[in-house]
Amino acid sequence: MTGWVGEPRRTPCGYFSDRAAVFEGALLVGAPAAVTGALVDRGVRHFGNEYFRPLCPSCGLCLPLRVQADRFTPTASQKRALKKGLRFTAALEDPVPARAAFELYRDHKTRFPGDAEEAVTYEAFVRTFFTPTEGHRVLTLREEGRLILVSHLDFLPRALSAVYCYYDLDFLSFSPGTLAILLELELAKRLGLSYLYLGYWISGHSHMDYKIRFYPNQLLLGGDSWYDYRDRGGDIVLDPGVPLRFHPETPLQEYFSIKE
Repeated sequence: MTGWVGEPRRTPCGYFSDRAAVFEGALLVGAPAAVTGALVDRGVRHFGNEYFRPLCPSCGLCLPLRVQADRFTPTASQKRALKKGLRFTAALEDPVPARAAFELYRDHKTRFPGDAEEAVTYEAFVRTFFTPTEGHRVLTLREEGRLILVSHLDFLPRALSAVYCYYDLDFLSFSPGTLAILLELELAKRLGLSYLYLGYWISGHSHMDYKIRFYPNQLLLGGDSWYDYRDRGGDIVLDPGVPLRFHPETPLQEYFSIKE
């Protein structure tokens, strides 16, 4: 494994227009799935070889979230989503870039005004989502050959991590994002994996609230501690005295050694 750890960088916040965000990041080439798994467990995400984690001193609202897949049972509404989704053909595939996937991604970004302003090239799309990394697979949904959804996944030693999902907006009535997570939870349970990581959750944010509806779940809070948040019945079990904030204490470079 080779690469480098960069200095924290300040960028416009993608979730709150009046704020700036601070990220610490690393470029890791050839990272084993075990290394990616250890980093994901510490709140780190990645696109291809670029790993990152929020480090906003005055905010901390981006909370790493994982679902306890081995204890998950779908709710009544989630069962209905699974039933409606039976019309689609689901497949787990090797990550191979295609124009059809790029068109889905580009249209999907129009749902988020801030992202839609940024022009995305096919080359950047391929670099972001199809740079080879160990454990990377894609879940696809199709209807009569038409690509409906692509969900990028990391297969890690004890978990699946949902990297990014995009889908055909003509099928919003089928809750494709929810359907993808349900299929991923089924897959994780079938493989005997403990967790499905869903990236970051921001309490009350309209584009994030769907994630918390999968439970039992846990949040990475404070410095580096996972806490039970919702139990199997969906009730919040977190002690009210624990702030919903994530402020990493251990710098990225202390988690592993890399060769420059």
